[in-house]
Amino acid sequence: MRSRKSVPSPARFGWLDAVRGIAALTVALHHLSAELFVGTSAAVREWFDPGIFGVMAFFLVSGYIVPASLERRGDVRAFWIGRLFRLWPPSPTPRCCRTCWVCAAGCR
Repeated sequence: MRSRKSVPSPARFGWLDAVRGIAALTVALHHLSAELFVGTSAAVREWFDPGIFGVMAFFLVSGYIVPASLERRGDVRAFWIGRLFRLWPPSPTPRCCRTCWVCAAGCR
């Protein structure tokens, strides 16, 4: 019986995942700051805007990840098809949650 040699999967960069996670958390903090930090969010945003920081960090990470993924795959069409099937299915979930939130708030 022949043994199959497994092809090692490309290594993920853990630090990039960490930066992406921090970016997502700072954007969430930006959106929640008006409700969580009443009266202080405007003063904090004069010095540091977590939304701008998070979006810029996320774009910088994506600017590195997308070309690396394209290079690894070697096929632009397969890359975009894979991206579509990875990103599109969860996209209706936030819209449904938002619709339920608005309907619940309007029904009071």
